[in-house]
Amino acid sequence: MPASKQPWLIRRDYATNSNEGPWLTNPKQPLEGFSRIFGPERTPRYARTRLGLTMVADQLAKGPFSRQAAQDMLFNDRNLFGEQWRDRLAAFCRQTPLMIDLTFTITDVREACGVIARWDKTMNLDSKGAVFSHRFLDNVLANIEVITATIGQPSPDFYAKGFDVTDPVGTPAGLNTGAFLVPIALARTVNDFRWVGLPLDTTLRQSSYSPYGGKKTPIHGGASENGMFNAIDMNWRNTGYEMGSGSDDIGRESDGGASFVMVTSFTGGCVDDRSLLLGSERSGKSGWPLATGQLELYANKQWVDPPFCDDEIAGAGVRSVTELGPGGPGR
Repeated sequence: MPASKQPWLIRRDYATNSNEGPWLTNPKQPLEGFSRIFGPERTPRYARTRLGLTMVADQLAKGPFSRQAAQDMLFNDRNLFGEQWRDRLAAFCRQTPLMIDLTFTITDVREACGVIARWDKTMNLDSKGAVFSHRFLDNVLANIEVITATIGQPSPDFYAKGFDVTDPVGTPAGLNTGAFLVPIALARTVNDFRWVGLPLDTTLRQSSYSPYGGKKTPIHGGASENGMFNAIDMNWRNTGYEMGSGSDDIGRESDGGASFVMVTSFTGGCVDDRSLLLGSERSGKSGWPLATGQLELYANKQWVDPPFCDDEIAGAGVRSVTELGPGGPGR
């Protein structure tokens, strides 16, 4: 594809991309008229894209971005579906105390109603109801939106309001409780928790972790297709349809998503930057014993201030040196 036919954008306010086509790089200047190979135009965007654009607009309404503001935005763990659906889902739950899941199990969902209503709409470690809501989004097949958006098709029917090209960030919106899967997904989610013995208000700190490096490090964030900007893929364990390896795997186990995260501010002189590397060489007999160090920083929303310019590197010192050879480290 010749460079002259590729999309580009130069602006003084902002440009974004959240692993999607370029059309809504900046809603004030949509990129249109390009080859379909770059993605559909004038069609719904991913939930992650829309949440990212919403958070950028929210910050700019308060003032310009700083390095710290960007860090806070990345790890605020807001959930778009939570912000759009929580109250309607809680009300629907109260209106329909008995629901049936796909196994034709009649389920009393009343306990879930309060859990949903009290959820703070984030995927922070101590947000009660975050795991339940994320599992509901799994079961309602929120990830279908990624497929329909990728191929430029209308939004799934679980939205109450369809896509409006004049409001591409705010639409589609709302929860259509008349959609076939909504009550089924809610009943199934309640049963998922009961089958594995988890409280409905369990938190990510209690049941979401990365086993990386032989440790169980609690992980905040969630799947991008489930409305998260801070993308962390997760697998449900020990349910009737995907068995874990044992009782220690009850809950959610982080599988992928954010890997290397960096925020850099160019303000003159040496750049002001922060970073995190969530994974490195595995610990063990031939691994690095500090493999999970930055993953643990991530769990606490702490960042590394890495030396970047020559004087910073010179002042940082060297902790250790490993010589690499044909036979492996030290050989």
